[in-house]
Amino acid sequence: MPTWTDQQGRRHQIVAHSLSAGGEIFHAFYLDAGPLFLVWSGLLEADDPLMQSTVAFFRSGPHTRVFDPRGNCWQRPVLIHEISSCEPCYSWNIYHSWQLADRYRFLEGMYSLLAGALSRQTYVSCETRHGIYGNIFASPLLVDLLRLSVIDDVIGEGELHLLRLVPLAWLRTDSETSFEKMPTEFGPVSVSFRLAEKRKALQISYRAEFRHQPQKILLHVPPVAGLDKVIINGRRTEAVPGGILSIE
Repeated sequence: MPTWTDQQGRRHQIVAHSLSAGGEIFHAFYLDAGPLFLVWSGLLEADDPLMQSTVAFFRSGPHTRVFDPRGNCWQRPVLIHEISSCEPCYSWNIYHSWQLADRYRFLEGMYSLLAGALSRQTYVSCETRHGIYGNIFASPLLVDLLRLSVIDDVIGEGELHLLRLVPLAWLRTDSETSFEKMPTEFGPVSVSFRLAEKRKALQISYRAEFRHQPQKILLHVPPVAGLDKVIINGRRTEAVPGGILSIE
């Protein structure tokens, strides 16, 4: 494989666009339909050195030095605030951050999709290819990421994880955040939560209609400064910000 050198002088390998001849790292599809897809598909882990080098290539590699934000979508592909410079719906790198529990980059990508994946002029998510297409295919990615930030049935085999990457902005004392009957492979799950007791307690209402019981149900305590207890369906327990609690 060829290599590239980052700004710290470290050399990285470039993953081939495909196993057949003619792989092209300069085409926008190298980002949208290239090796980043391997983590979402389950073929490689996000901490694999090849995957880490590939994400770094799009974040800070040589393409970023010549990218023109005023140019068209078919120039050399880069990540702009963690979403694809070509078609945001193919920002597979956000699933790398999800798997690695990289809260900052995961939320940067999720909120970038919220702010930039749909046109403010036409309200569609694909204005490329010399015309306007009425596709909304950025929306399924966005909805999936919103769900996974709070109700995650994918990160661990047979496990259900709650609030693993929940945005801290959704934790308030003056209002409640609710996810109602969210689909999971185990069955519909509903979770509502808010901060209480001067932000020292996290109050959670949780219910599920399981078709089959998860092997584990784990609550990820959000990293809120001063938080020392969690109240789940009225049951109080001590908590540490960033800790994990098992729910029976």
